[in-house]
Amino acid sequence: MEDLVPTQRNRGGSDTGQGANGRNGSAATRRAGHHNGAGHNSANGDPTRRVAGREPPLLNGDIPTAEQARLLACDARVIPAALGSSGEVLDLGRETRLATTPQRRALGIRDRGCVFPGCTRPNNWCQAHHIIEWIEHGPSDLDNLVLLCQTHHTVIHSSEWTIRMASDGKPECIPPPWLDPRQTPRRNRTFNPPTPDIS
Repeated sequence: MEDLVPTQRNRGGSDTGQGANGRNGSAATRRAGHHNGAGHNSANGDPTRRVAGREPPLLNGDIPTAEQARLLACDARVIPAALGSSGEVLDLGRETRLATTPQRRALGIRDRGCVFPGCTRPNNWCQAHHIIEWIEHGPSDLDNLVLLCQTHHTVIHSSEWTIRMASDGKPECIPPPWLDPRQTPRRNRTFNPPTPDIS
């Protein structure tokens, strides 16, 4: 663990050198990725747990400023991610094409089944579909994903039907003009019946 604890002289940045990427960094920063087994808690295999009653140290004991965080993120693959209540990732941007298991759960709760009007296929018979296609730079985020059964997934890809997300966050299917010249958005009321107006 001593390799991770910076000395007073490099807190001010005076002990600097070239890192592997050619950028300057403190000795503590350069050593942070090195693991020599010192302080490793072999009882549970986790080097971040307390060892001999000590908290795991930060690289220099400070919290990085926003400017430092942006600089560190410059060369990293940073993925903005929206998290669910249990910390599961729900929105992934362009990092991955396929919906994750937590996203599928969230889609199942929201859509409950195929979103195509009149379809009765439940969510476990459905596939996640990108409203803005992945190939057209559509993100793998919940507001760009809907559940479609295989039949209606094929219909959406091979016809003039389109899908959009309404202002209330629910998906709507828009028929082609030859079927409905007004192209009135339609919802599948099988799983989400309209709320009765009791006023």
